Amino acid sequence: MKVVKILKINILALFALPLFLLATAAQMAAKALKKAVAITGIFLIVLAVAAVFEIARDFGQSMEVIMLVIVCIVLGGVFSALIFLMLSLASAVIMAVINVVIGILEGIYSVLYSGYTFLYHKCKTDYEEVREGGTSLLYGLACLIFTIVRLVNRSLILLVTHALKLLAVLSLVIIVGGVYLLHVQVTDVFGMGLLQYMKMFPTFEIVYGVALYVVFVLGISAILISLGLEWNEWGMEMSFSTSHYDAFARNLKDQWQEVRMESVTDTEGDERSRRCKEAMELLENHMESFEDFIGETTPVIDATEDYLLRSDLGEYVGIMQEISERLREYDEGVPMEAFDRIIGKIKEADNLKQSVRKRCEKLRDRQMQSEPVRSFFVGCSTEAKLEKRYKALCKTYHPDNEAGDEETFKAIQAEYETLKDCLGKEGA
Repeated sequence: MKVVKILKINILALFALPLFLLATAAQMAAKALKKAVAITGIFLIVLAVAAVFEIARDFGQSMEVIMLVIVCIVLGGVFSALIFLMLSLASAVIMAVINVVIGILEGIYSVLYSGYTFLYHKCKTDYEEVREGGTSLLYGLACLIFTIVRLVNRSLILLVTHALKLLAVLSLVIIVGGVYLLHVQVTDVFGMGLLQYMKMFPTFEIVYGVALYVVFVLGISAILISLGLEWNEWGMEMSFSTSHYDAFARNLKDQWQEVRMESVTDTEGDERSRRCKEAMELLENHMESFEDFIGETTPVIDATEDYLLRSDLGEYVGIMQEISERLREYDEGVPMEAFDRIIGKIKEADNLKQSVRKRCEKLRDRQMQSEPVRSFFVGCSTEAKLEKRYKALCKTYHPDNEAGDEETFKAIQAEYETLKDCLGKEGA
């Protein structure tokens, strides 16, 4: 039986790997295209700065040229208007085409990555069953293709989640390295340092050159930093989509113990104070119920192939992680101004939570209607999985809980005892 499952794992992993690589390529192409548009904007800003300096260099002559251009435009009348209209239409069409291409690439990524996560979880479930009680190295070699998929998956997640730090360092290298290379070039050609060389020119020319350089490198750095932020978010989404959330729940719970929000409760009687207080109460409710919410929804999501639902739950966890990290920056309590800036994130997290909960409830109701004899422990082929599912179900259905139900809990308890006995006998 294990041999068949190992063969199945390797076959599914063989299909999963190209899906993952193609999905990654589509997503990177979409992000690169977005940044290409931004780089074009940087060049336009550089040209605008250059135009300002050129006008300032010889203001009188520049004004004559500008006036001449204005006169030509006015005299051109309809012809000039048509030129401007054609240019604006051309730019609008180009941007529309770029947005369509980006949308197609993101759609391709969504479809391919959904297929990948479906196959990945199928492999992961079978692999955990096969590996139960055995040597990880032995079964890792037996399921070699799945092992490769996991390594590629983890490597990419590690890369993109640390992309912000890497790109920040790259930005610093571009800024400092550009000056250093210019210094080396000047030294080799003229036999003097960069500062000495610059002193040979008028102050205006020095400011002109420095301004162009600063605008360009700062623009490129801003693009790299924004790309790093996007990649970090993408990495977290990938991590959540191929993992279970128990570890994240425990980690966030530990982080929230360090968060202090006393200063937010400061009541000044104004609108902002009221808004912050309401958001703080909502956030505290999320913090207190986070672990229970994960325990309530994870069994439903694990039993379904709705990976969009899994993605939404992952997005919720990611937002809560971001909120936690931003609040932990303050040791003496969170200032009201800082808290006010994350209210939008808190509301976004609340909307996602409500959406995920409602969809999970619908899935549970559908399962109850379609299965006369219900099983709460589908896929629990080991005692460890049985115990994990049982604890998660207790958090939801125990009569002492707000959403609990005594009859459902009795059915869960009965099935749990039966399966525990069966697995115990199999183990013996």
